[in-house]
Amino acid sequence: MTDPNAKPKYFKVFGSLQRIMSDRPLYYLSCPECKKKVMEDRDVVKCENCNKVFNEPNCSYNFTVRISDSLTGTLYATVLGDESGSEIMGMPAKDLRQIREAEGVP
Repeated sequence: MTDPNAKPKYFKVFGSLQRIMSDRPLYYLSCPECKKKVMEDRDVVKCENCNKVFNEPNCSYNFTVRISDSLTGTLYATVLGDESGSEIMGMPAKDLRQIREAEGVP
């Protein structure tokens, strides 16, 4: 069982990005206030966590990458949020969403 008081651990990995796993969407629509996932409803989005409606949601990256390094071989990491996701993808999640929508890709 995990300790509910445990603090997150951060570390750096020096390796090569081998693949961005694309078996699911690379981003999700999130609430501008609480960052939880929102549901689209016509021209607005609803946050069930905040019980609020917004005209424009945030877009947040959430994808998995495969990385290989010389010590451990291959490992998988989840990329959460626009800061690290934008660095990998070369653009904010909002821009990627606009490109996909313009191309007719859901």
